[in-house]
This record gives sequence, C-alpha cells and structure tokens, in this order.
Amino acid sequence: MFFDLREMGSPYEKKFTQLTVEDINKITATYHNWQQVGFEKTYSNTPEYCYSAGFKDIEQKDFSLVQASI
Repeated sequence: MFFDLREMGSPYEKKFTQLTVEDINKITATYHNWQQVGFEKTYSNTPEYCYSAGFKDIEQKDFSLVQASI
C-alpha cells in the first residue's frame, strides 16, 4: 500500500503541512478497507492518493518505488 499525501493537509507554520482530522480519518478508513478480507469490494486504487502494489508490480519496475514508475 502506497499513499501520496502531498495534496492533503493544511499549512502549518512557514514550511510544514499538518494533516487535519478529516484527512487522518480518510487515510485510516482507506487503509482499514484495504486490510479486510474481500477488500476488492471496499477498496480501489485512486490516482495521486493510494495504490496497492503487489510484489510482481514492484518487481516489474525493477524494485523502483518512484510514483511515476508504478
């Protein structure tokens, strides 16, 4: 499970971003749905948010975890 959370959160001080309670709830709900038996019904990959990669997916990309290559 890979998450891209760069677009979430709200500015905190000058150069930081802080996740809101709503952001945290969304992330945890997605993660817990992904962990369930039969997750195919409750979870789906969402571009620029989350991606469930299997070993073969990562192996095909020469074990690169760079988002653009998955």
